[in-house]
Amino acid sequence: AGRYLEAGPRQHSRFVVRLPLRRTGRHIVRVRYPDDRARSCEIATWSPAKDDRYNAHTGYLCGDPLPVSGTMQTFDFVMWARDTSQCLVFTSWLEGPPAAAARIQVFEQSGRLPAAAFAASASQRLIGHYWEDAQPMSRCFSGGKPELGDFERAANEMCDYLDYSGQNLVMHPLVWYEGPIYNSLAEARGGKGGFHMPTEGWVDILLERFEERYFTFFGLFNVHELPSLVRATEDSFERVVAGAGTFNTVTRQNDLLVKTWHHQAAAFNALHPAVQGRVVALVAEIAERYGGSPAFGGIGFHLTLAQLLLPGFLDVSYDDWTVGEFARQTGVRVPAMGTDPVRFGRRHDWLKTNAWERWLTWRCEQTAAFYVRAADRLREERGDLKLVVTILEPPMSIIDAQREQWLDGMPQT
Repeated sequence: AGRYLEAGPRQHSRFVVRLPLRRTGRHIVRVRYPDDRARSCEIATWSPAKDDRYNAHTGYLCGDPLPVSGTMQTFDFVMWARDTSQCLVFTSWLEGPPAAAARIQVFEQSGRLPAAAFAASASQRLIGHYWEDAQPMSRCFSGGKPELGDFERAANEMCDYLDYSGQNLVMHPLVWYEGPIYNSLAEARGGKGGFHMPTEGWVDILLERFEERYFTFFGLFNVHELPSLVRATEDSFERVVAGAGTFNTVTRQNDLLVKTWHHQAAAFNALHPAVQGRVVALVAEIAERYGGSPAFGGIGFHLTLAQLLLPGFLDVSYDDWTVGEFARQTGVRVPAMGTDPVRFGRRHDWLKTNAWERWLTWRCEQTAAFYVRAADRLREERGDLKLVVTILEPPMSIIDAQREQWLDGMPQT
């Protein structure tokens, strides 16, 4: 394939190439790389400017499942530089297949990005961006200030980029980790997400720009907690043991969960009507507010184990309400255990021995009914609105050992 620079085969081995620029702003970066073996290459840009952490982030894969060509390949990507001292970081993303590069060219770009030949036309096929994170969107397209003018400029840049690259879809959180990041009236704003976006109006701007290009937007729920649920949380395990009701989850280890994070069990019980009611209220508000835009395609549920959108780990929830509701609906006679402080673990053990498949089926049925309720509420507003369910478990390949344990049936904590 020719001469090139290669990173090591260890996961996250990397090399850095400096890119001294003559000016800031939009550039086209062209990377030539060898397609001569299995490779997994992440390419990220970086500079001393704080917001340049996300001005471009891309990469390539060679080999399995595609045959290698034994030749050099070239691809372009767009970079919005905030500092003239840029660098490219080439990282071997997986263990074994190394990153490599043979030549890098950088072109200053003025005016608007040229649209692809098939841009600006309605299409039934959707391809585009799926955003887990609610922080860097406008920063990726030269924005970053929580002002309407700044966001609109970034939105126009993003639309030009989507046209340039032949994409027509963006899925981005509207409810993220700790609550809504749009100006919701149904729920207080979440704590962490969207702090670089305007507090109101950014979704309206995005939808207006998308209508002009025949693009589609889906609002994601990627949510661990909601302010209204946090305020009403029963956080005393002693009171729960004594019989107080809770919509938080209780584990088979006899713990009450009030907080969660990635790869941990959900703290709020997705089967409980109080939790489902708050989610459906947000679905209804979003549908009513944005369903009139032809660019609005619907809502997506981003499902990881920490979400309040699904039961998650089989280690939860063995609280009084959930097991009582299971018994009431199925007729399974789960032994009464009074106020025994370890009854939650004992329930798990009894169900595991006596009614495990029925317990799992019931959980699945209740979760499916929850999603049907949300989907029906969307369709009440507009018949073609969709609820998209994105399953992010088992864990991604970056956590190889944990993924293997999950596939082998080992409990994850």
